[in-house]
Amino acid sequence: MDLLRSLHRLRHFLPVPALERVSATNESTVNWGKKIQHKLTKREREEVGMIERLIIQYFTIIRKQLQDSIPKTIMHFMVTHLTKSLASCLISELYVEEKFEYLLQESESISKKRERASNMLVASMRHRKF
Repeated sequence: MDLLRSLHRLRHFLPVPALERVSATNESTVNWGKKIQHKLTKREREEVGMIERLIIQYFTIIRKQLQDSIPKTIMHFMVTHLTKSLASCLISELYVEEKFEYLLQESESISKKRERASNMLVASMRHRKF
């Protein structure tokens, strides 16, 4: 019935008359500028029920989509802000002249791997010549 109250509030924006009230006796009021009361037929009751179910399903789908999209949107903006601020902070920490010598040093394990790879390349070149 909340749906029918919402339709009643929106009746000025709807191109067709809004169903204002459905009572337990199946009497309805249709707003065409004047009130007309009549009993709903079985088919009209079924159609009204079907439309109400479809509208409820539609709003349920929309609510779920909003519930899914709001946290995603918040995380998107948080992550975007974090990456921008973190990148600027890291760059400011890296571009200090006193740290250049330390940052450009090659670790021992990397230099050993590079020497081994260089020796293997020389050995393979010798093997090809024979």
